[in-house]
Amino acid sequence: AAAADNIDHLGNRRVRLVGELLLKAAFAALLLHLFRRAAPGPLRWIWLTGVILLVPTVDDLFHDYAILVAVLVLLANLERLNRPAWLAAALLGALAMFKGTHLLTTAACFGSVVLLAILERRWRALAVLTGVYLASATGCWLLAGQNPAYLPVYLRGVLELASGYNASITAAVTSAVRA
Repeated sequence: AAAADNIDHLGNRRVRLVGELLLKAAFAALLLHLFRRAAPGPLRWIWLTGVILLVPTVDDLFHDYAILVAVLVLLANLERLNRPAWLAAALLGALAMFKGTHLLTTAACFGSVVLLAILERRWRALAVLTGVYLASATGCWLLAGQNPAYLPVYLRGVLELASGYNASITAAVTSAVRA
């Protein structure tokens, strides 16, 4: 049994490593897409250098910045539904399943793209990108070995946790200040 557990653990580590590499490759592709689209000049080089130097230095900044870059790519490519737009929607869907706060953040950010698509009457972009986002999130849920029937329960739990987070932090800070 111990050998089987060790093999399973090794398999999970490999899956995680492959997932991390794919995530970083998608981020790099989207980052370079934005870099290429930027106007020529030193400002884009300063921006790219800043991203390369800053993002690895702060925990979770990579994931948050990946969400930002994906949304920027979606907004910049909403009218043409090219490969970067598909990749950005898929990246947002994958990041949504990393942890509860990312689910809420990607949903809010993707919601802004959905709202823009509705306001601009880009129905095809709305349908395609929403489908890619949902398929990616569901695919990651399934890859994690989760039962799709429990996804609504997970979503409800994330919302309940998020709704009580600010109150609990405020209470903790208030207690610490009084002490």
